[in-house]
Amino acid sequence: MKDLQSAMRKNGQPVTIAIICIAVLVFLLNFIFQEAQITFYLAFLPSLLGQHPWSLLTYPFAADVQSVGFIGVLFGCWWLYGIGGNVERDLGPLKYVVFWVVMTIIPALIMWGAMVLAHVDNTPLIFMFLPLSGVTIAWATRNPNSQILLMMVIPVLAKWVGWITVGIVLFGYGAGHSLLGVFACLHLALAWAFADNRIPGVPYGKAVFTRKREGWMPRERDDAYLENVKKREQERAERDRLRKMFEGSLNDDPEDKR
Repeated sequence: MKDLQSAMRKNGQPVTIAIICIAVLVFLLNFIFQEAQITFYLAFLPSLLGQHPWSLLTYPFAADVQSVGFIGVLFGCWWLYGIGGNVERDLGPLKYVVFWVVMTIIPALIMWGAMVLAHVDNTPLIFMFLPLSGVTIAWATRNPNSQILLMMVIPVLAKWVGWITVGIVLFGYGAGHSLLGVFACLHLALAWAFADNRIPGVPYGKAVFTRKREGWMPRERDDAYLENVKKREQERAERDRLRKMFEGSLNDDPEDKR
């Protein structure tokens, strides 16, 4: 267990790996104990929210062979590992956990309201597609010109991956009722605003404080200290270089100069 925890920390994306492990474990348990209906207890369904309040957080792990399938789980986990890992390294594990929870709860509540307005109460939310789409938008916003191979073949810029994600969510969740598709995209706007630093007081990135002997201090001061140390080292190296040149000139043979 310690070796696994150490490997996850060194990898730089322990939260992403933990989410993937839980999703795979639940899928396997669903496959082994199909009569237990684990997906039913984890999926978010507005009419059962009073009985299953935990479903606001657990629906990203609700997947079985019938609802999502092996390919769906495989693709979702693979995508989360690459894209989610990148975002986690940007934010840090703690902030990434908060972001994942927000991208899980907010779209569920929004879809709850949309289902009420559309008089649709029999559409459960399952698996990680909604929070994963929010993470994808954040990644695409921060890395618009990065290139990935779509379907392992087609090179696509991240900014277009973001728009493709919006289209998948819009038409995927709006297949039964267009209003649901529109509402399903609202949390993507929040993810974009966060990644683009449009939310006052909620900057994107890791915490701006670094631990020092005297306590917590702004990273700007720490950077200034490191820059000063680097400058002194450069000055010392330059003095050593000049000294060696001077000593070398003294040791030259006068006859060579003639």
